[in-house]
Amino acid sequence: MMKNKMTRRAVLIGAMVLVSFWGGWVVKARVSNTRSEVTYDNPPLRGKDQRYKFISPLLACGVLGNEEFREFEPLKTQLKQMVDKKVYTKEAKTISIYFRDLDRGRRVAINEDEKYFPASLLKVPLMITYFKLGEKEPAVLNERIVYDGSFDVNAKEDIGPTQAIQAGRSYTAEELIKAMIVYSDNNATKLIFDSVDKNFLSEVGTDISVYSPAPEGSIDVMSAKYYSYFFRVLYNATYLNKEMSEKALDLLSQSDFKKGIRAGVPFGTQVAEKFGESTIYAREGAPPIKELHDCGIVYFSKGPYLLCVMTKGDNFDNLSRTIQDVSELVYKGVSAPGY
Repeated sequence: MMKNKMTRRAVLIGAMVLVSFWGGWVVKARVSNTRSEVTYDNPPLRGKDQRYKFISPLLACGVLGNEEFREFEPLKTQLKQMVDKKVYTKEAKTISIYFRDLDRGRRVAINEDEKYFPASLLKVPLMITYFKLGEKEPAVLNERIVYDGSFDVNAKEDIGPTQAIQAGRSYTAEELIKAMIVYSDNNATKLIFDSVDKNFLSEVGTDISVYSPAPEGSIDVMSAKYYSYFFRVLYNATYLNKEMSEKALDLLSQSDFKKGIRAGVPFGTQVAEKFGESTIYAREGAPPIKELHDCGIVYFSKGPYLLCVMTKGDNFDNLSRTIQDVSELVYKGVSAPGY
């Protein structure tokens, strides 16, 4: 699919990717036709440390293999049937699914390379950037930042935060990051973005090799497969250190978005996730396109798995129900005998 370019006006009208129009910096998927997924005959070797609840540090990769993972064939068939039905009944225009067994490195993917506007999903790489800076300069997380109320980015959102920072108050950077991740507060996000060094932000993107700066006034897009790398580097603790990786996933586990992946798994199941939503006015007079995404790690009793669902349609309720249905079907699949 060709890369979509939106005007700054369309971005503002749609209240889209916050960090993209603050300084012209956007996230960009590095899609290469030669880059392939790595799968393994033998599972990766991981460190075991009872101090950590959310991470499983990667010590060594498994042996490269080309197995087709027959145990996932029924799940992939069922997911494909669900996607086809929902598109046919117009509950969604496009649905992408990326599932990965984190401990075994095995996956199921449907339309995983379809491109979407990541919107609030970009708060995760912004958090990673600040925590990386915190590794180098620990005091930066305790620095206080004042919200003077001169802007209110939350007013543009269809799904606003359940709790928001208050004008006239100061917050530590760590408190703002929590508001950004747990409540998806866009005002907190703007304060964090404005305070971070943009060169360092770009360096982090280069380090992870997933995102990089793009031209002013344009927005790049991202696929479910490529966005999943952010959660993988956190779970594997391969970029941030163990403490910061754990802190990041702990915050993501507190996210108060309940309509997506969380709604499809049994109550009490631990999920570390981030959602993103946007309304896109592609051309004047045309109906807006809604996008809703939810990506995260489900800490299933048999082994954690990563699930990323990205959707396009014309109704947020239908899209959130679609994500819930996908999550429920995946959970049933991994719960089946023989998995």
